[in-house]
Amino acid sequence: MGALFALDPGFLAAVFVTLFVVIDPIGLAPIFVALTQGDWAGVVAVHLVMLAVGWRSVSSCSSPPA
Repeated sequence: MGALFALDPGFLAAVFVTLFVVIDPIGLAPIFVALTQGDWAGVVAVHLVMLAVGWRSVSSCSSPPA
């Protein structure tokens, strides 16, 4: 558990930048807005966050320890 907090800040910055570029939230924002117009935008956003958290939980639990 302690090794998680001992990661190099430069490495964490590189990982964050890489994920930001790959996922491209700024580029996907207009698509999200166009697909979720009206009163459903908040509901869809909450469902997507729950899906992402669930996916992250399952993927982290199923990966073998390093």
